[in-house]
Amino acid sequence: MAGDDFATLQQWFAQEIAAQNIDWQREPMSIDGVSNFDYQANALIQQAERHWRLKYGFSPSPVTLQKAFYAALIKPAKPSRWRQFIQRIKRQ
Repeated sequence: MAGDDFATLQQWFAQEIAAQNIDWQREPMSIDGVSNFDYQANALIQQAERHWRLKYGFSPSPVTLQKAFYAALIKPAKPSRWRQFIQRIKRQ
């Protein structure tokens, strides 16, 4: 998968994570993979696989899907207002 494709996939995940209000910080870490977050993450990864297969004619590998999902969790699609404010101050 090319870099642009990965960035597009990451952006798709970021938008879906925001739309579905998925927040890994609200729950304690799960070591057995059965938390609400784990179910949401797995469902969203399956949705992404289906979306890409139907729209682009191929499915990203499971590793690519996982990487893009977790990259989107760490770096949201739109920076928060606080982050935008800090960036604006830094530019001055």
